[in-house]
Amino acid sequence: MVCRIWPTGGWGTIEYGTPVPGQVLGGRWKPAQYWYKKSIYADVMASCGEGGTCFVKNDNHAPFEGTVTVTSYKFASGASTVLTAKKISLAAGPGITEWFDVSLPDPESPAAATETLTAVVTSAAGEVVSDNLIPLTSPAKMQLSKAKVAFKVASAASADGSVAITLTTDKVAVYVTLTTLANGRFSDNAFLLLPSKPMQVDFVPFGALDMATLTKSLRVEDVSAYM
Repeated sequence: MVCRIWPTGGWGTIEYGTPVPGQVLGGRWKPAQYWYKKSIYADVMASCGEGGTCFVKNDNHAPFEGTVTVTSYKFASGASTVLTAKKISLAAGPGITEWFDVSLPDPESPAAATETLTAVVTSAAGEVVSDNLIPLTSPAKMQLSKAKVAFKVASAASADGSVAITLTTDKVAVYVTLTTLANGRFSDNAFLLLPSKPMQVDFVPFGALDMATLTKSLRVEDVSAYM
């Protein structure tokens, strides 16, 4: 393909599929793409808005039976409070929606900066089909303590070729994000990590696994690192 190359303004040829310096083959998943997979584009998902008005929606072609659970997590302690655990029975979609309410602080109040929510939908068989992390205020206003997030990479790949990474934190960590120069993606990213719940994330390589690059370049960050 011939195109104009900015900022030089000249013309050049770009060959599709040809790597450039620093390119990750296959591309990386951005945080939003993980949110799409976990909730926004899930067949069944739930969320809550201002005033505590919540919904659960079925976009699947089949009916859905299960439970939606909305939980509050305090930043100071990681303590959780289940605001509702509601059985749901939704007709085949798309767009079949059930509304419900939970008690939430005003988004402009100091209380909104002290906690975050999750809305998790599970099937009748207990499978998590949607997991939505819902902030009550902007990250800049969150009253977070500096978190020390640590990770441990497995010494070898699993049978399916992925590499297990175990994460721990001493404080509540919001939007924990892993990055690496190795070609691949993570099974989850930009998530909530609690002191009481170590979490395993798998690195899924694109093509051949480069363990050396993964372990050498792997880094982790969260919102508290920028406050």
